[in-house]
Amino acid sequence: PVIGFVLSIFKSLELDTEEILKLTESGLKRIRDFERPERGVRLMFQSEVYRLRLAAEQYGLRAEDWTKDWSEGAEPRKKLNPLENIRKAVIEPLLKLKQDLEAAENGKEMSRVFMNYLFDSENIRSTFIARSKAGQGGETDTIETNEAEAEEYGRIWDALSEALTSIAYSLEHTPIGYKEYGELLEQILSGINLANPPDVLDSVTVADIERTRKTERKTVFIAGVTEGKI
Repeated sequence: PVIGFVLSIFKSLELDTEEILKLTESGLKRIRDFERPERGVRLMFQSEVYRLRLAAEQYGLRAEDWTKDWSEGAEPRKKLNPLENIRKAVIEPLLKLKQDLEAAENGKEMSRVFMNYLFDSENIRSTFIARSKAGQGGETDTIETNEAEAEEYGRIWDALSEALTSIAYSLEHTPIGYKEYGELLEQILSGINLANPPDVLDSVTVADIERTRKTERKTVFIAGVTEGKI
């Protein structure tokens, strides 16, 4: 879900209504708390997500509608007035991200811009912490951490960080558009295997040597050593 959410951010930059709705319905989308700004960003409420979907279907919202002030103008947009704060909270960070990506001179700069967005606008750290909590719902230190979930999302974070770093170094001096960047990121992440290790005492774990995080194994077989392939 996290990888899909990250990729859907790029797909939402064109303000396609269905892509925006998919982003908000991911269960991971955070917006700035417009009622209590001092609290920073928070997860969207299900009621907000539902109201956006309902409005989009009822009024046939198009890309240009997302950039207009819903508290002004003629009908039917004026009927969307109660949703204006939600629209701004969802769309304005995306517009700022698009602007910053377009201003980036190369892949390295684009990776930095996107990572900053993930930390600042999406508070991605809290997302990974919450997903590692027992019951998939915790956001506080009082909820016990599920070790298996924590390890799985640790691997996901490693994969995401490695993908962004890989693009940054390989395209350090190469100009690239944000659409191509998003497609490249999707290609890299789609080729990553994030298999879960078995949660039993006696087992065999098969994994990529660069992604294995298990320690204190009694016996380790490394394929390809005698053939000189390592």
